[in-house]
Amino acid sequence: MKGAPDRNSNPSPAAVLLAVVFAILTAAGLVARFWAVDREHAITGPTHITAGAAGVFVHVSGDILHLSAVGELQAAHGADITGLADMPIDLRLLDSGELLIASQQPASIRLCNIESWSCRAIDVPFLAAIERQFKVLDHGESFVLTDARGDSLWRLGENGLDEVLPRKTLAGPNGLTADAAGNVWVADTDHRRILELLPQGDGTFVTGREHSAMNGLTVGVRHYPVMIESGADGRIWVAQAADFSKAKADLVVYDPEKGAEAIVDLPADAYATDVAVLGDDVLVTDMDRFSIYRVETSTMSVRTFGGESLADRLQVYREERAMYGRLAKASLAAVIVVAAFLILVVFRITPRERRWSQPPAAIDLEAAAKSVPETRGVHWLEKHPRTRWMGAWFERAYYLLFGLLCLVSTLIYAWSCNQPWGSGQGGLSGADMLGLLLLSVCMVTASFIPMIHAAAGVFRRRLGTDGRQVHIELEDGRRLSVWPDQLAWNKRAVFYREYTFPLQTGLRSPLYTEDEVQKWLAPLLRDSVALNEWQTLKHQFRHRDRVLLATVGAIVFIGFILLLIEFVFKG
Repeated sequence: MKGAPDRNSNPSPAAVLLAVVFAILTAAGLVARFWAVDREHAITGPTHITAGAAGVFVHVSGDILHLSAVGELQAAHGADITGLADMPIDLRLLDSGELLIASQQPASIRLCNIESWSCRAIDVPFLAAIERQFKVLDHGESFVLTDARGDSLWRLGENGLDEVLPRKTLAGPNGLTADAAGNVWVADTDHRRILELLPQGDGTFVTGREHSAMNGLTVGVRHYPVMIESGADGRIWVAQAADFSKAKADLVVYDPEKGAEAIVDLPADAYATDVAVLGDDVLVTDMDRFSIYRVETSTMSVRTFGGESLADRLQVYREERAMYGRLAKASLAAVIVVAAFLILVVFRITPRERRWSQPPAAIDLEAAAKSVPETRGVHWLEKHPRTRWMGAWFERAYYLLFGLLCLVSTLIYAWSCNQPWGSGQGGLSGADMLGLLLLSVCMVTASFIPMIHAAAGVFRRRLGTDGRQVHIELEDGRRLSVWPDQLAWNKRAVFYREYTFPLQTGLRSPLYTEDEVQKWLAPLLRDSVALNEWQTLKHQFRHRDRVLLATVGAIVFIGFILLLIEFVFKG
């Protein structure tokens, strides 16, 4: 008939090509989005700072800036000079004039000549075993190190690392400083206190005075001391943050005898990340606002530190970060727009008569014959060749994919352990976070194994009839004969007690060859119970259907894994 739609019409090659192009553009937009977000997060404001006779050194977004005593930019040293592959965990300007740079993943310490920028590594056995935050203090003939993960304090000397404080005295220790008497003060982060350590003749320490970071000056929950410095006035200056939070951090001043006595009025939303002493004043870095503040210790007044050259340099970092932020947002917007066009193109190239069509139900009683054809013995419904594999290979294929996933995850984690990643949320290293996520993916995938095993058994079951009764064959080979009024059914499956016999796959493809169900089974189901979706769930719960119970168990387990990940990441 002229003008009738062609039900066999196919989209033009140009339309298919256009859909492919839009799909590629969508994928490219997602890649650009992830890359831009990663670059945006990699650009940070000032994180660690140290000061001395040679000037001020501060780390900003992968570079170490050398500043004069008044904050004029003298030089900027990138990773090609410093060798930094990640954010340093500590900077110290030593009395020798060398700059100490401590890095993580793996833990390492380098001493750099600030004139020639030639660096030498301190090669110490077991140093790389420190996996979380650690800080370094030049203390006489040796270095003192905190170990946040091991809750330990170490002395690094000619003979290597020696533990100099009883285990578990500290919890998540971070910053270190020495006062005028040579005593060491440590930010005992997880104990929410600052603690004095008194050196002994054998190189070990015993605890002295301590002051709680949970005091009347603490704002909100910002009672986790992170960085600490002893000022020229003898007071202890401490950067205190909320638990692994980047929202805000305060600068609290402690009297060694009396405890907390003042809080510095930093700009709103400042995030104090590190503290250094410059003469009679204190310098504070603000990572989020790309600023350095100078605090006059006698008046507690705060002003921005640095000259025009430093301000211009920090502005470059700000603009670069903002650029990647705009690119990330633009990429996301582009993905949404292109994906919408992709959906529209796919909709347009799909023939009109197929756009909203639904797969036909497996059973249509109204169109079924009044009785089944005559047969000798039992006629077993013939399964479709395209779906026979589901009973034999569906479960094996899942096990193979699960094994490959775990193998690839192990290889990726092994690779990540050798990458110079810093700490992430909850104090976990980048490798730890990736490993936890990969382990969670494997565990989530494993949680579906009982469901896959049960579903594979379901697809191995068979249905048949002798014209009067329905014959069923279970996955273990047992056969039963059932009268039709003992069965229930919906448009996708037949049910007998705890046994389900699907008539379609999960993709609504027929499990049996054409007309097998309609011809041999439908006429017998007129006396059976028809179920809607809600009644089907009630029937399966009442009879403890194994696939349904395994699915619910997997969902509960996945929820538990997600809560566990959130708990671990939040420390």
